[in-house]
Amino acid sequence: MKELIIKLKKISNQEDYFGKLPLINLVILLICCALAFQKDLTSVISSHLFILMWVSISSYQVFNLYQRKDCSFLFAVCNLPQRHIIGILLATSLWQSILFLPALILQLILTLNAPIMIAVLTGIVHFTFAITIGIVLSLLSPSHLIGLIADIVLFLFYFFTGTGWTTAELFSIVSPAVQIHNVYILDIPNFYGLITLTLLGWGLIGVTKHFSLRKKNIHSIVYFLVTVILFISAGYMPYYQNQKVFNIAYSQLEVEDLTLTYRGIDETSAIHYAHVFHDLEQAFRDNGLISSEIHHIEIQKYHAPIYLRTARRIPFIIKDDTLYINVFSNAMINQQDAPLIHEMFYRMSIQLISNQNPQLLKERNSYTLIYSTIYDAIKDKNYSTQLKDYSYYIVKRVTSQRS
Repeated sequence: MKELIIKLKKISNQEDYFGKLPLINLVILLICCALAFQKDLTSVISSHLFILMWVSISSYQVFNLYQRKDCSFLFAVCNLPQRHIIGILLATSLWQSILFLPALILQLILTLNAPIMIAVLTGIVHFTFAITIGIVLSLLSPSHLIGLIADIVLFLFYFFTGTGWTTAELFSIVSPAVQIHNVYILDIPNFYGLITLTLLGWGLIGVTKHFSLRKKNIHSIVYFLVTVILFISAGYMPYYQNQKVFNIAYSQLEVEDLTLTYRGIDETSAIHYAHVFHDLEQAFRDNGLISSEIHHIEIQKYHAPIYLRTARRIPFIIKDDTLYINVFSNAMINQQDAPLIHEMFYRMSIQLISNQNPQLLKERNSYTLIYSTIYDAIKDKNYSTQLKDYSYYIVKRVTSQRS
């Protein structure tokens, strides 16, 4: 068995990578490390997804190589049971890509300071998901090229929808990027969705390999149906999470001169939002951009699946003297990433201006005023140096563009 795996690995290396697979893997690791250690969230997500795409492609190549009719090694394995063949091919795929698993884990720990347990779980789930995608595509694609293109397109889709936290949430149960927007909190619906999708893939593999009109493998069919049900249930996980939050009573605190009520998020995050809004509102009043005050903040964690019409996907809403904050993504309570925190400042600022001084948004220098006021709100307060530097950078960039 071991000798056959080694033989398959050598054939795959020669057939698909011209004997340069170790070198290619090393180059990819170096590129991804250079990208990730820029330490901004978009770069880390891009690096993470690129590694997953390469792992999936490697898995696809191994399984597709087995099916190509002009490969001589087919004669060596054709008499083995199907489950043994799948096991051998899977072991070969793991052997080729296993170094990328610790790379995924260490990348999250070293660049985003992710808790070790969450980083390990994320790395394992995402790595397994990528391998499964490659295997499934190799079994379903009508040709090698079409399957390869489909694999690349899928992960490009994850890239274009995953680098922004709002678009990532639209596909929250099937996107590997969702968890990376806040590596400090385990996103249970996202993990459950990816795990059930992976199981569904293996159910499909079992049906593809064993199912035929002449002889039905009942175990494979039952397993496949169970995985279908599990994946469907993943779609209702956010709804279930919503109901849990709705059954929790609001907690209430007095923060600065604000009455804060919240449920579904921790007290630290709720108080953080109250301080942020207080400082922001004070800066806008001091700069003469608004006059009235907000006295009440209501925060609710809200899992907002796209297919439920009741989903409210507007994060900040001001009505009368109350600011309503709908936390529909863990990215909104990420207190470590400066661009994400700054975006929350900006979104609250737009709501303040739209509610109290909408004419300002029509002026040519409106965005310069808004970003400058955000900087005024944080420059002398107890915020991180990274946030202050990022806010100053945004002010300079917007000012230069408007001049």
